[in-house]
Amino acid sequence: VVAVCCFFGFFSVAWGPVPWIFASEVLNVKLKNWTIALVTLSTWMASFVVTMGFPPYVTLVSEYGGFYTFACINIVGIVCIVLFIKETKGKTLEQLQNFYK
Repeated sequence: VVAVCCFFGFFSVAWGPVPWIFASEVLNVKLKNWTIALVTLSTWMASFVVTMGFPPYVTLVSEYGGFYTFACINIVGIVCIVLFIKETKGKTLEQLQNFYK
């Protein structure tokens, strides 16, 4: 129970808002409606897959194996964000759009 609470807490302040902020603040204004729709769809689909797939996966590999798998996925995600998503603080929208072209 403590691990699940920690997961939700860290997800809410770290991974949860990243796609929403990136889609609404960084991407081109002309594509904003489509990107937000895509973020919504992908977030709901990922939640569905994890919710439906986690119980059978835990019975297959054990509880520890399930949580370690998600920890490894998060580590890979952190590395990808550090390498590919640049800091946006203090930059104008035009600078960001030119950077991500």
